[in-house]
Amino acid sequence: RTPASELNRSLTPGTARSGRVVDLDGKTPVPKATIYADGWPVATTGDDGLFAIAHLTAKWSMLVAKKEASFGQRAYQASGDLVIRLAKGASIGGRVIDAKTRVPLPAVLVTARSRRMDPGDEFPVDAVTDAKGGFAIRAPAATFSLLATHPAYANQSYETTVSSGEQTFRDVAMNPLARVSGVVVDEGGKPVATAQVAPEQASMSGLMMGPRMFRDSAAITLPDGRFSLRTAAERELRLRATKKGLPAATSEPLRLSPGDRKSGVVITMPSGIEVTGRVIDADGNPLSGVSVVATEGE
Repeated sequence: RTPASELNRSLTPGTARSGRVVDLDGKTPVPKATIYADGWPVATTGDDGLFAIAHLTAKWSMLVAKKEASFGQRAYQASGDLVIRLAKGASIGGRVIDAKTRVPLPAVLVTARSRRMDPGDEFPVDAVTDAKGGFAIRAPAATFSLLATHPAYANQSYETTVSSGEQTFRDVAMNPLARVSGVVVDEGGKPVATAQVAPEQASMSGLMMGPRMFRDSAAITLPDGRFSLRTAAERELRLRATKKGLPAATSEPLRLSPGDRKSGVVITMPSGIEVTGRVIDADGNPLSGVSVVATEGE
């Protein structure tokens, strides 16, 4: 457990900065433009195009000005007024469909994140697909990595480069996640409640790795030991069941295709044996607060 003292944080005042937003001609002021510092909204321009930021972090990387379909950017500048010139933004559009049925998918979150060398320069924008699977994102000219996410589908990503005023359109096909259900029991056939069940690569079974090998949400067994989860059907996998006080157990290997439904999986957790011991340092002195973990041998 992390001591409370290590959770303390100190806030330091930022630096006051000011600037103005102008149109493409470099002269006409742009009112009511929103200013973002590394993705965070920090100011709005007045009728004269001027803006003031009371506390700007000293390590900022990129300022972005946005008004309707126009964008402007200004990289880090140590001192002086910040002038941002707006230009017509790009339009990234498309349609998200089911890879198997080709049916449009509504309610898919599509996030576009600019690809730059410095992570602080990323400017994320997103959209949610409509009833026909369509989406449209207004963004500054840049190279973007787009990610489509939906709880019932495997994530899908691609990259695109757009210039000022350009419009792009692309179909994005998403593979449905497979659904697996079953039960966790002990060696006596009794249900094991509150066990965590998560998929992992079959080839990784038994290694000390995290509980999530794919993009999945682990399931917790019900009082009758039953569970149900979704998983990406990318390769041969096993389901690993874990519960405090019991050795971990895995299912037989499963081969799934996108959208498959697999039921009747039984995972049997062994009772195991009790092991006691003592942890000491190099001088033989006992050590307290040491975590002891048992791992499976080959």
